[in-house]
Amino acid sequence: MKKYQFNLFRNNYYLGIIHADFPFEETSPVSARIELRMDIIQSIGWEATRYSKALKALEEFILFKERTNLSEKELLQSAEYLKLCNGEIGHYLFEGTYFISNRFENHFEIELNSFKGDSIQFKICNQLDKAPCLTDYTFLDSFQSLYDFTLVKDPKGLHKFGGSNQLKITGLKQDVHLTFLLNLKDSKLPLISKDNITKLPLLYCFHSTDDFQYELVSENEVNIIYMESFNEEMITSSEFPSVSFSIKELTYEEKRMRSFHAHPLNSGLNNEDNILWSDLGGNTPFLFCGKPQLNQGSVSCLNANCDHKESIDLLFTLVPFKIEDDSSFWEEWDSEYIDICFYICRGCKNIIVRNSTL
Repeated sequence: MKKYQFNLFRNNYYLGIIHADFPFEETSPVSARIELRMDIIQSIGWEATRYSKALKALEEFILFKERTNLSEKELLQSAEYLKLCNGEIGHYLFEGTYFISNRFENHFEIELNSFKGDSIQFKICNQLDKAPCLTDYTFLDSFQSLYDFTLVKDPKGLHKFGGSNQLKITGLKQDVHLTFLLNLKDSKLPLISKDNITKLPLLYCFHSTDDFQYELVSENEVNIIYMESFNEEMITSSEFPSVSFSIKELTYEEKRMRSFHAHPLNSGLNNEDNILWSDLGGNTPFLFCGKPQLNQGSVSCLNANCDHKESIDLLFTLVPFKIEDDSSFWEEWDSEYIDICFYICRGCKNIIVRNSTL
């Protein structure tokens, strides 16, 4: 039977990915494999530490239950069970709402039964109409900080760079290139589309250095809101080489190093951090929320009908990178000191693109 992936939440807190058979039977417990988020595995931060402690207590109780073969009455009177029910551990295990979501049509409230190693067992309580909205993005909900993730080259990856642009585009004045096509069905990407869009195309017009802005009409159609009409033809090829990528969550050490590197008062990385920075791509990393914005200046929405022109969030920064040690396909854009930044306007369904040559 095919395995399906669901994201596991308690209230609005994201815990990890459930790998389970589907469809579920509401009367039967579901056994599945769980892939916990990195913060819980490493007990980093007060909230993740509490979930880690609670799940550890549940695991210890399950092991105790299997080891002793006590009756149900004896189990309910045991110190191990009382530990689960009392105080903070009981709060995180049994209070609030646990639910799983595949991001689109299937969302279920669940009740935890057991946890051991990378295995979890739960009962389906009821089906939900929709996944909760967790942020104030207009069309994308982020259920974990995008700052904690990167893209890594992977021939089996779900996210594509380059290749042919199959989108229907209106309002076009000159050619645009498809950079990344993000697959929102990937359970490791912490983004949910409120409009059930499964693909997020990141486009840019490389024939102009001016701002560029477009609206996602659907996952197969975009409408250009703003672009310059002159064409300097700084890239002559119609498309970039195609490469596949996977999502990778940063370790604590990588997150710490990235935050330090972005701080304006940092005095340089030490040898250990330089190795981490190099592993992330060095001057050409694939980082959500971007590198330090040294030359971006003020960015605002160019949609005349938008009422929240200054409510802009940085989604992703692309730096011209090499494919198989070749970066010549970037032509006049071939520089690791150019940041091409993709922003989301909270006020309208628009993506704004700006580069550091402005």
